[in-house]
Amino acid sequence: MPTSRLLPILAAACLTLVAASPDLGAQSAVADGVVPLRAAMDAPTATGIRDLPRLTAKVTLDGVIDEAAWADVPALPLTMYEPSFRGDSERRIEIRVAYDDDAIYVAASFLHADPSDIRAYSLTRDRWSGDDSFGLLLDTFNDDENAVRFVGLPLGARMDMSISGDGQGGDGGGGGKGGGPRGTSWNTFWDLEAHITDEGWFGEMRVPFSSLRFETKADGSVVMGMMVYAYEPAQGRRWTFPAIPPTAPYTRVSAFQDVRLGGIESRSPIYVTPYALSSRDRAADLAPG
Repeated sequence: MPTSRLLPILAAACLTLVAASPDLGAQSAVADGVVPLRAAMDAPTATGIRDLPRLTAKVTLDGVIDEAAWADVPALPLTMYEPSFRGDSERRIEIRVAYDDDAIYVAASFLHADPSDIRAYSLTRDRWSGDDSFGLLLDTFNDDENAVRFVGLPLGARMDMSISGDGQGGDGGGGGKGGGPRGTSWNTFWDLEAHITDEGWFGEMRVPFSSLRFETKADGSVVMGMMVYAYEPAQGRRWTFPAIPPTAPYTRVSAFQDVRLGGIESRSPIYVTPYALSSRDRAADLAPG
């Protein structure tokens, strides 16, 4: 067979193998370490249970994705949700998700030839002003109805909220075709570090297991629904993992990918509030009677 006809067949076969892998850590990257978004045009919708990669070394949460541990966690295949489902794109965006004994971590890279294209406005928690963003949504009880949402913005502002009703109905918050009754007053303890450079913007997120509620199975594993997304509102572009058909809101909880984690425990958070005690001696002089 001529080489010109063989190459497309081999490429299609490679994409099929990547999509069928049961391990999120088995997704492959291109030679320069960046997965082009067009590589996920044929990525599947949620299927089966996939093992979430476990970090092999410590990660320093500083918004600089340079640890060896992240190099062992391949980027997720992001599929365009809007404006054109499974549309092509020249954008270079990566999102990686992994965990250790204490937390779930997300690393996001938005590469830009011209950093002035970055939309970065919000400085206040839970206030979205048209910023570029990335998000992690977790159905921690895997009930296909309820989820919690964590969003990172380029200037380091954070958003979190709860979602119910299978993520359908309502406006979902944060722009786009999100949905579901949402609780914007829901807040928990988690961390985000983000920064902008000449190459684009980068963010690292850490969500402690002490801030999540979940059930551990008899074999010690935990299965959650998970969805991640990247959003650039200037062009109305959103990408998700897994692929979510636009016949439903991208926040549809029952469309999340089931992921398995092992060796983790649900813990009650301990919050320390500084305070000071002071005292003063007082003496009252009684007037002579």
